[in-house]
Amino acid sequence: MITGRRQVLVGRLARAGLVAVALLPASSRTAPAHWWEQDISRVVSVSTGYAGPDKFDPAAMAARKAALGFNAERLTIMSRRAGMDDQGFCFITSAAGKTNEDYLRRYLPEAKKRGLRV
Repeated sequence: MITGRRQVLVGRLARAGLVAVALLPASSRTAPAHWWEQDISRVVSVSTGYAGPDKFDPAAMAARKAALGFNAERLTIMSRRAGMDDQGFCFITSAAGKTNEDYLRRYLPEAKKRGLRV
């Protein structure tokens, strides 16, 4: 039986919907099924479109994001100097009307080394 201060705490947890997790023994808790359930995602959204991704060093860009505490990102790596069209893809795709440098192939290993999910 739970009494005193613990009873008040359990009551507050129950009202917050957390009592089921709080009262389970550690051995009965299951591991998260997906990576996004394991930790808080700190997501940055970066567009390199107007400057062009070739203006940024992939290693330096990934290192800066990791140093700022991010662990995930939404990355736009297109060149959009005159709007968005099939000429600005900076990765390999059949939708490209023009073959540009594959910046994504250079960036992904650098991001992964630093724990960033892209």
